[in-house]
Amino acid sequence: MIFIELLQTAYDGSTSQVRIHDEVSEEFPIMTGVRQGDVMSPLLFNIVIDAIMHKAFEGHDTEATHILYDISRHSKLYGLKVNAEKTKVLTTDGSPMIVHLDGVQIKQVQQFQYLGSLVEEKKVASSVEILINYLVT
Repeated sequence: MIFIELLQTAYDGSTSQVRIHDEVSEEFPIMTGVRQGDVMSPLLFNIVIDAIMHKAFEGHDTEATHILYDISRHSKLYGLKVNAEKTKVLTTDGSPMIVHLDGVQIKQVQQFQYLGSLVEEKKVASSVEILINYLVT
């Protein structure tokens, strides 16, 4: 509980200002979000995203559209929104997959950039195969 109280103290009453050239705006309250650049921000985000994923995958649904809907629904409970336009689908076997979120068809890709690394369909499939072989033997 002390940790939560410390966080509340750090965030309660937070204000900010906007500077454009030599002009500075009036102070305004920060009502949501985490402080950009704060060392605690990644930890807080990881705690929240972990809770969202646990809730979204509690069921036994394997349909991608339903899982993405659950992730989106649980994200909203924490004040987060899944951007359907920026969301992508990658399968490990190259099979076509149609996934929707909020009436938007999610684009399927063979690769994407994640935290500076290229994630590719074939490499993901190869990594999974290596892991399965390791676990089986």
